[in-house]
Amino acid sequence: MAEVDTLIASSADLAMRVERCLNQFERRFLLQSELHGHLLRLKYLYGHNPVVDQSYHSRREKQLDRNRGRPNAHYRIGFENIIAVISSSNDSFLQNGCVNNFLDLGCAPGGFSNWLLGENPSSNGYGITLPDDAAPGRLKFTAKGTALEDTSRYTIRFDDLTTIVKQFLDDGEPPVIPPTAGHGDENSTSPSYDLVIAGAFPTLEGHLPWWYRTRLALSQIYIALFNLQAGGSCIVVVNTKPFRWIVEVIGILRSSFETVKAAKGPLHKERSSCYLVCRNYHATEEQKSRYITYFSAALTQLQSIAERSAASTILHEGNAEEDVVDGLDIPETWEGRREPGVELPSLSGRSDDEIFEEEGEFVLDLFQPQWKDQYDEIYKRFKGVLDLATREQTTSPPPSPVSPRSERRRSSSSWHLPSSSPSGSDSGDWRREPRPQGTQACTATPGATGTNFGSTWQMRSNRNRSDSGSSWRRIQ
Repeated sequence: MAEVDTLIASSADLAMRVERCLNQFERRFLLQSELHGHLLRLKYLYGHNPVVDQSYHSRREKQLDRNRGRPNAHYRIGFENIIAVISSSNDSFLQNGCVNNFLDLGCAPGGFSNWLLGENPSSNGYGITLPDDAAPGRLKFTAKGTALEDTSRYTIRFDDLTTIVKQFLDDGEPPVIPPTAGHGDENSTSPSYDLVIAGAFPTLEGHLPWWYRTRLALSQIYIALFNLQAGGSCIVVVNTKPFRWIVEVIGILRSSFETVKAAKGPLHKERSSCYLVCRNYHATEEQKSRYITYFSAALTQLQSIAERSAASTILHEGNAEEDVVDGLDIPETWEGRREPGVELPSLSGRSDDEIFEEEGEFVLDLFQPQWKDQYDEIYKRFKGVLDLATREQTTSPPPSPVSPRSERRRSSSSWHLPSSSPSGSDSGDWRREPRPQGTQACTATPGATGTNFGSTWQMRSNRNRSDSGSSWRRIQ
């Protein structure tokens, strides 16, 4: 069988295909991270493989059937497990009475909120998510049989986060969401929460335009920055692709919190996303004033793009459902096909050179362990899918016709993965390194220095290897 690492390293054509998908800013990260390049090439092979495509669609249909028309406790319990791992990996800061009032953005199916109420008996929560009739058959919010049924402790609001923020922008007010009756001063314009979870993400929706995803992400981060009390914590779900706006958002977070860590939940190592665990909020009023300017301008621009653009003519960043099902985010769509003159909004007004100089090192420190986890998981799944297909070919009739999307991939697909791994420090093989169980977290302390941009990926082992309608819900 062909050796995938050798194929990735030796295929100049594949490298050029991947690089053409990136803009100049994103290529800076490709040049500074050998691991990032290996991941992108593997993802390209994986995402363009017709056998993977068949497996992906089969898994997706099973998930949709399981969730169609009814809430599914499986998802809620999955999210409870994720937040439990995040807490235990960070000094149990989300339990044992450490949380008093929390705001959960994109709270369905209710796992994070239910776990927080159970682990903090005196806590109160406020959850916001889309109404179920706006997202039929998706990850519905369910309170039955959980702590979420206690309305004296938990309030659920069915609404669209982007609509909420738009109203604040129209009114010229910061997006302060006061607690409900009995949980604090309903008329307060001051921050009321010691924890904000910004976890809303488009799920199981097919293709969505880039501006919808960006607008949703910026809306909830904007809400978080104006609803956290001093010393509070925030958990944010972000894409791990180094788009300029994501790098700028990370810069804002690291200047507003004492520590920012990245962690992959145990159920989504294959996906291009992670949680940012931000602790000890200390943004000044001067900083918040700048944030109003940054986010107001960007969100207004995104709203304008949304109003004048048809989704079919705007960038589609791979599969919108990638981060819930299979992670089939194809690099060729990263920069994509935007309308002429349409650009991603700039938050701070800094040049690309300034942004990368000030934030690039921190983002690399933050994302490289996440890229490594993703590489390992995709490799494992890729090998499993192809091994299964090889076994089935010896006992089954030819497969049914592949989808048109798969057909377009055939010319660039590589079917086979190796039965053994290369040896040596230049092998590019990270799959078999031991790693602790649960969430993999990498701390990046704001302001830290010392990354050698000229060095290769440092977590690689030198040991020899042996041969052997739009909707958003919580993302796992």
